[in-house]
Amino acid sequence: MGKLRDNQAGFGAIETVLLVVVVAVIGFVAWYVYKANNNANKTLNQATQVSSTSPHFAKTPAKTTANTAAAQASAQAKLIQSALEAYYKANQAYPGDLTPANLVNLPGVSGVTSDTFTAPAGTKFDYKPAPSGCTTAAKDCKSYVLEALDTSTNTVITVVTSKA
Repeated sequence: MGKLRDNQAGFGAIETVLLVVVVAVIGFVAWYVYKANNNANKTLNQATQVSSTSPHFAKTPAKTTANTAAAQASAQAKLIQSALEAYYKANQAYPGDLTPANLVNLPGVSGVTSDTFTAPAGTKFDYKPAPSGCTTAAKDCKSYVLEALDTSTNTVITVVTSKA
């Protein structure tokens, strides 16, 4: 009874080796994923600890202020662009000058107030409607270029142009 008969089949040597190889591959993949996940968690934990416990080194105030002002001027320029496009949609022309009275409380534009048009310290806005000499009253301004400028270095921070 202990011997296999000719009509009974079991695993042969090749099937047994293949089974061991498949189990080994699955085990290796599982081990690799486990290690990768642990390494990612360790890195994340270290980054969290460093950001919450390390001292914050002071940056040069002038540079930080300039970078902040530049970022704020760039964001404000995008808001002004939205207001100018809403103005164009309502009037079929761009305004001849950049005054808050023309561009505040337009339909479809949120976040634009009279403060939006006041450039941050160290910056200024340069609005150039086209064609040259066009006016708000004549409604003949068909395009524009709006530049946010760093007044200390006289360099352009950002440029926005008409979309129409």
